[in-house]
Amino acid sequence: MSWVDSGGNVYITSGNAGIGAANFENPLFVQKVAATTNTVEDVVSVSRVTSGTAAAGLGGRLRFVLQDAGGSLIDVGGIAARWDDPATANRHARLDFYRGKQNAVFVAMSINKDGQVGIGTTSPDTPLMVQTDPASTNTVEDVATLVRGTSGTPATGLGGRLRFVLQDAGGNLINVGGVAMRWDDPSTVNRHARLDFYRGKQNSVFVAMSINKDGRVGIGTTSPEDKFHVSGGNILLDNGYAVYVKPPGGCCRWTHRTTSMSGVALGRRASPSIVMGLSKPMGTPGSSEADLRAARR
Repeated sequence: MSWVDSGGNVYITSGNAGIGAANFENPLFVQKVAATTNTVEDVVSVSRVTSGTAAAGLGGRLRFVLQDAGGSLIDVGGIAARWDDPATANRHARLDFYRGKQNAVFVAMSINKDGQVGIGTTSPDTPLMVQTDPASTNTVEDVATLVRGTSGTPATGLGGRLRFVLQDAGGNLINVGGVAMRWDDPSTVNRHARLDFYRGKQNSVFVAMSINKDGRVGIGTTSPEDKFHVSGGNILLDNGYAVYVKPPGGCCRWTHRTTSMSGVALGRRASPSIVMGLSKPMGTPGSSEADLRAARR
């Protein structure tokens, strides 16, 4: 090992340097031995000072540098702490994680004084805030991705859920609902999936609404048989209009004003594609007037 003093800078031209250790394999190895067995100890400190008065933005960064294909040393990222408010009454600081792109570095993730994490933003206002700023002004962009894999072969029912948990009156964290995607058919030929919305009741969660591969919406069922399928209950419309039907290429065929609606209230002129609580749509074999509470405008 050879130390070189170049008038203020001291560096090593060969070999590795160890601090607190005699056996090491890295160019710089720092070790601290403490008697405690369950505490986090400071091993290395990075300090940033100024000859002026500290202001918001003052920070110190641990920088990562890589050699590129041309042999140049390029700043590609790092970890920094900086003041958001250096006043002695507050001393609010944030921790920034940098990434490198096209000869420049940018903050990829930030953790503020309240422990709120921002990805794509340095000003998160929720426990986790993800932001993307594409140039396009009229497109939907992927902001976050949830991936569910398996070490086996995916089968029907495999899914991933964004879970919602609330603390109850006893201080317990309870699973109360969520949003999930799951396979109805994971074969590479089809790849049919459905979107399920969960609700919580008595320490359990159940699918409240489901949207299948064809865009059919089911409430109370995960297998909707038409565009809108309600199972296990009635539909209440409290705006005074029970049903409004507009057939293809025409205007309203049937409207019914009512203050209550129990089961089904469909008129003869209503579209046969609307089914509410019936085993068969109106106009199909086996359906009858007895199946309907006929109401005409």
